[in-house]
Amino acid sequence: MHLFNPCSGYEEQNCLSAMVLSTQADSLEKSSKLRIFRQYDPEAAAVVSILLGLFQVLLAAPVYFIKFRPFFYVLPLIIGVLFVTGGSFAVACCKYPDRRLLKSCAYSNLACLLGALVAVCVYIMALSTELPHMDCSTVENDQTLWGSDYDMCIHFTSRLHQFYHGLVGSLLVYDIAAMVLHSLLSYSAVKRLKVA
Repeated sequence: MHLFNPCSGYEEQNCLSAMVLSTQADSLEKSSKLRIFRQYDPEAAAVVSILLGLFQVLLAAPVYFIKFRPFFYVLPLIIGVLFVTGGSFAVACCKYPDRRLLKSCAYSNLACLLGALVAVCVYIMALSTELPHMDCSTVENDQTLWGSDYDMCIHFTSRLHQFYHGLVGSLLVYDIAAMVLHSLLSYSAVKRLKVA
């Protein structure tokens, strides 16, 4: 009985390397079908999403200590935890593409996308509304080495407002970047669910 040998007529070494290359090309073709863009790596996007979530959580601390808007610090805290969770699910899906895990990844990234959209709206409203001014009229107008206390109070109040606007602007930029990432991650998770 004669068995079919795909390497007959070739040297054994060259034939095996050609088979390995064709297998690698097949796996690259399958993985490229799961990618949206040629340069898009879902695992890298998930790691960046985790980092953006950590930035949100870290920026919740200075927002807490600036008492212009009470309970405003809760938003970056919740959104940051949500981004870390969505990014973690996406990393897990890249490593172990299970159907149940892909569903969880798609749902969590859609929740992150919705949360980021709400946060962008809230941050835009926070930047467009005027902050309450500190009452500097109760400060005595004593002259010191650096000027009057009243002038220093007005100067520090304006600096605090600038710091607050810069902080909220940073949160806004991070949320817009996370919206783009989570839309890509949720699209790729849904696309993988259709393939799987």
